[in-house]
Amino acid sequence: MEVSMKYLYVCIFAFIGGALRYEISMLVDIGGTLAVNLAGAFILGLLSVKLMALDQNLRTGITAGFVGSFTTFSTFSKESIELLQTTVWSGIGYIAVTIIFGVLLAYAGMKVGEVTQ
Repeated sequence: MEVSMKYLYVCIFAFIGGALRYEISMLVDIGGTLAVNLAGAFILGLLSVKLMALDQNLRTGITAGFVGSFTTFSTFSKESIELLQTTVWSGIGYIAVTIIFGVLLAYAGMKVGEVTQ
């Protein structure tokens, strides 16, 4: 029964995260993917610390399900290629900003999570 609960949680939270990402992309025409991916990096860092006391299956549902479907590497990759084909420096900048700030925000989220425990 434990295994099935984990998959149920992942499915439920993935639906919510994916739907939320879609809505944000409809509201924010330019930079929506960057905003979502950076926010997701911070949220995952924060939740990885704050959710330690939760049931492992629920924690997996929230982190892998919600945050995993909320952020999107495939769209980041596609947009990076399109920018590189249009303006190389814009593409390089987009990739650099996403990676550098993504790592920094994940770290910041973990630190905020530790401080607010």
